[in-house]
Amino acid sequence: MAPILELHKITKRFGGLVAVSGVEISLDKGRIASIIGPNGAGKTTIFNSITGVYKPEEGTVVFDGHPITGMRPDQITAMGMCRTFQNIRLFQNMSVMENVMVGAHTRTTQSTGIGAVLRTKAFREAEEAVRLKAKQLLRFVDLPLGLGDQLARNLPYGQQRRIEIARALAAEPKLILLDEPTAGMNPQETEAAIRLFRRLRDEMGITVLLIEHDMKVVMGISEWVSVIDYGQKIAEGTPAEVRKNQRVIEAYLGRHATVHEG
Repeated sequence: MAPILELHKITKRFGGLVAVSGVEISLDKGRIASIIGPNGAGKTTIFNSITGVYKPEEGTVVFDGHPITGMRPDQITAMGMCRTFQNIRLFQNMSVMENVMVGAHTRTTQSTGIGAVLRTKAFREAEEAVRLKAKQLLRFVDLPLGLGDQLARNLPYGQQRRIEIARALAAEPKLILLDEPTAGMNPQETEAAIRLFRRLRDEMGITVLLIEHDMKVVMGISEWVSVIDYGQKIAEGTPAEVRKNQRVIEAYLGRHATVHEG
């Protein structure tokens, strides 16, 4: 199967600090994969380098066959890549529905310009289509439609995470990057999140790449795992292979409680 994402010797520096050094990762279409590693290993820097937040000093990022190194985040989003953040970045003073509609506006040409100012018929029809799409996505992520008019900031943490995922889905991604999506969730919320991540791939055909610290989540859902330590990839493979890798045990898994099968 052809890769949807390729990182070729990505290096990112901050002054004299090398945050990521020569990282190579290849992600096949239709996979659920994870990047793991200790705190400060460089995982989020890799995500930021993939999505255009940072420009790597060296190396190339290829998405769906096209080099995207140096492109802006909005340009990369328009190509079909979306992400969520470790710290939830919702528009807190907007409603749940409006937050999701923001994501859909990246796919409509009627949301800006003279049509938006004059509220033309084409604009109103486009807005109605976006609203309908947002309702469908809220249903997909298992949020009651009755929440649509509530302010995003008033919802519990787990539901805010789902809003963020719905907003990303509204941009119709081929690839979604989830940065610690189960952080702060209780066990029930985590189990529900795992089911949702599988549905993203199985029902919507979206390739999923996670950064995740919960090893039960990683081992339970991932088909491929890349391990980062001190900015370098030290191992990759299936969850079973990674679990047995001595370098991984020493660098990461060994610093936590025993990992159980997911």
